[in-house]
Amino acid sequence: MARPREFDTDEALDKAMTLFWKDGYERASLNNLLEAMEIQRSSFYNSFGDKRQVFIMALKRYMTWVNDDWIVKVLDESEDGLSAIETIFVTYVGVFEKDKQCKGCLMVNTMVELAPHDAEIAALVSDELQKIEDAFYRALTRAREADLIPDRLDLRSTASFLVNNLSGLRVLARQTSDRKSFESVVDIAMSVLKK
Repeated sequence: MARPREFDTDEALDKAMTLFWKDGYERASLNNLLEAMEIQRSSFYNSFGDKRQVFIMALKRYMTWVNDDWIVKVLDESEDGLSAIETIFVTYVGVFEKDKQCKGCLMVNTMVELAPHDAEIAALVSDELQKIEDAFYRALTRAREADLIPDRLDLRSTASFLVNNLSGLRVLARQTSDRKSFESVVDIAMSVLKK
């Protein structure tokens, strides 16, 4: 008879996610993971497989939490679209300013560290970025309908521009927690949308 799990899988996965977010995939050793997750080696292998599998599970959890449950929801639930776009950027400024560890964004960190040489992870990140771009596009469409943004803007290109600026902001957050640095990026990005 198999022994019951003696740990909360979701809690352990959250702890792994935090470690990967802070240290990256390569720097997070198996011993670091076991210590962070507070589980034994046998429990790790039985529940999660290996380091790569726990990383993919943690990355998917992060992307659902940050992108699907927050970014896409905020963009899709706004009436005019433009205010939601600004909310996304301003909120990130506040989050990154408070992050003195300069963790940045796990998804963007992964895009830089692993996507260039791991096709499965590259596809995961690419799909997630497309979800965000599509949500920006829908928000921009509502903003156009409300006559809040310039007619000259191509909405699909502008949605891509916003994703790239948001990604750049997330990369910058690996280097600094200086609010002024973030605000200058946001100000320029938002200036493109002003009539």
